[in-house]
Amino acid sequence: LDPPRAGVGTSVLSSLRGLSSLDNLLYVACNHKTLGIEGVSLTKPPSKKYPGTPFTIDGGMIFDMFPHTEQFETFVWMSRQREGESAAATADADAKAEASSTASSAKRERTDEVDSADADAVPAKRQAVDAAEEGAPTGEEEQKERQ
Repeated sequence: LDPPRAGVGTSVLSSLRGLSSLDNLLYVACNHKTLGIEGVSLTKPPSKKYPGTPFTIDGGMIFDMFPHTEQFETFVWMSRQREGESAAATADADAKAEASSTASSAKRERTDEVDSADADAVPAKRQAVDAAEEGAPTGEEEQKERQ
């Protein structure tokens, strides 16, 4: 579902909720405020206005598709548990998602550490390049001269 900035409206949300053959939904939002409103309608318990089994949010990502602006795209993956599905199957899927999320977080932390170390080394590298361009001895050459 890729709605306009204003969203799709109550009638479409109600139809999506009532469509029993729809098990998965990828909501692509260019307006996170609209996503917040419509996301609640898709995930809240059944009512006269929103019939059918509610969706649950399984994951999401934010994409900066318009660099140097305040606009971004939000992708939210939703699914719904069928009455025949067991709670154990859902718990197993949740555990797998949590393990994947933990692994991704650890990878991001390692990447951040590497990026930080690279950032710390930049001034020294820049100084060596500047010195070489000017014909001045680099830090390594100065150490050799002192010995």
